[in-house]
Amino acid sequence: MFVIGEEKSWDEVLATAPRVFGEPEFDFSDGPFTPDEASTVAELEIVQRDKAALCADEVRLLAQYNQLRAGAENVSEEIGQALRWSPGHASHQVVMAEALVTRLPQTLAALAQGEIDWAKARAMYEVTRPLSDEHAAQVEAGVLVDAPDFYKNFRDKATRWVKKVDPTAPSNAGWCAARIGVSPSSWRMTGRPSSVFGDWWSSCIRRMCGLTSTRGG
Repeated sequence: MFVIGEEKSWDEVLATAPRVFGEPEFDFSDGPFTPDEASTVAELEIVQRDKAALCADEVRLLAQYNQLRAGAENVSEEIGQALRWSPGHASHQVVMAEALVTRLPQTLAALAQGEIDWAKARAMYEVTRPLSDEHAAQVEAGVLVDAPDFYKNFRDKATRWVKKVDPTAPSNAGWCAARIGVSPSSWRMTGRPSSVFGDWWSSCIRRMCGLTSTRGG
């Protein structure tokens, strides 16, 4: 146990902290912090939860607008114009919002409560895209029980659950590449086909996001 007022470096704190699944865990109130420092950390934690809740609100509103417009072809352009987003980015955000609302409601609820942040919610969406709705729900339930605090551990746990519930599921990179007809290696290198730019790329994103199947959405 740390003594209040005792000087310790972060390396010392992390080296001696209890570990669960490889992640350091310690009580900030019992660490090498002054009352003002502890109060500042507590405020940062509140801000982080509030940011997550705002992200959840944005997700709901994006999905709501898309539903109100009944999936009109120019929804992404309308949202992009209002929020100053590119058409490709707007398309991706709308489809991700629809998936979180319809396929991953527990993830959205955890985001709204500040139990996970936006990066983890996005990771859940990405790793479950190749799955059926039923399998996605199983991954979601398994990951959110004792969800890891760190992003990498969270995504790794989600990936393990994907392999557990559907060993035949393609990787996220392979799934994305197949949707727009490019090689998985090209997609993995840059997150997009290396030879594609500008309007053509945006149209590919809209086409990919507009496709529907029994796996993902």
